[in-house]
Amino acid sequence: DWSSDVCSSDLPCAAVSTLEALAYSAAVEGTLLCALDARRGEVYWAGFFAADGAVERLCPDESAPADRKSVV
Repeated sequence: DWSSDVCSSDLPCAAVSTLEALAYSAAVEGTLLCALDARRGEVYWAGFFAADGAVERLCPDESAPADRKSVV
């Protein structure tokens, strides 16, 4: 099991939100709304601002109904 090998090693680890990783991978600058299918008719989402290769989080990761008209 690779997870037990990684967790028991002396390698440094850092937790990264998948939504934040999406924001860093975006090829645009400005305000970003990153979202992922959370199933059960919901989405996980978070807002970010990207400029000059840096990403600033605007709000925490949240879940919301997929049919909701406004998430921010």
